[in-house]
Amino acid sequence: MKKSPFDSQYSKSSKCEVCACLISYSDFLQAKKHDYLVCNSFDCRSVMINKSNMTSFQFENYLKYQIKLIETKSYEAVIKNKNAKILDDKEKKKNEKMLRTFLEGNPRYSEENFHLMRLPSGLTKLAAPSVERIKNYSEHLKRVIQETINNINNDTLEDDLTDNVDDSSVLFSKDYSEASERQLMADRLCEACKGGCCVSGGDHAYISASTIAELLKTKPELSQTDIYELYLSKIENKTIVGACINQTKFGCSLTREMRSDTCNNYFCEPVKSYLENESLEDIDKQKMVFAVKWSNTNWNRYDYRSVNEITEMMIINKAEILPIS
Repeated sequence: MKKSPFDSQYSKSSKCEVCACLISYSDFLQAKKHDYLVCNSFDCRSVMINKSNMTSFQFENYLKYQIKLIETKSYEAVIKNKNAKILDDKEKKKNEKMLRTFLEGNPRYSEENFHLMRLPSGLTKLAAPSVERIKNYSEHLKRVIQETINNINNDTLEDDLTDNVDDSSVLFSKDYSEASERQLMADRLCEACKGGCCVSGGDHAYISASTIAELLKTKPELSQTDIYELYLSKIENKTIVGACINQTKFGCSLTREMRSDTCNNYFCEPVKSYLENESLEDIDKQKMVFAVKWSNTNWNRYDYRSVNEITEMMIINKAEILPIS
């Protein structure tokens, strides 16, 4: 008879039965009720939860297969990170070369005048939103509006959707909106990119119950029907294909108060880093951004199936965007 992993006491060498990583004492205690050792990885826990539903023979073969899948996934992640580092270095060198070339042809400027930044690109193809897209969006709106009404006095409303959004790139707080200089610079940078992050908005636009609750704080007179019709009225005749249903060639069709916190606070990594670390100091020194814009969006930069090329360069300050020919 096979011994339970809990027939012995926890030791610092206790390992997960799936990925073989060392597990913590808290994970050891938490796993006791399941009679198997597993780390806190979602993938590993998803595998082990099936143990009680299979015979020993079935689970043994299932486990071997899943271990192989997880090992492959881990290997691919390592390769992706390695390739990303190579691509980052390659793009950085090209960005620096573009700035040097510009300075050589414009001796009145020096490197100290600029903060060098890489920017992604938004999609540009326009088309009338399909009936299916509008239907999906309408159903989503009805659901989150009803959820808001059902929980109007509840402080634990569902947070904004976070599909495809990396938390590390969400601005540390809403402080930037209170600093007008930083706000203006953020607006110019996003305007120059033209929605490289908006691709992930799909037919939900990250609108959730908490978005509607925030809107009602500023417009408490709105009824469910009013809110629903207000959002639908903002859909333009032509929107960006493959992006958020509210993205147009002029930007987002929603007012700021109608947008989700995700949309109002999210910045891609280059812009986020600039806003957090350099923007106010650069503004005080009248330093401008020298932006090198690449063809990929914020989400497919490392996709080997797509070609990522420099499309344009521009000088950006809080007041204007100056294209470089």
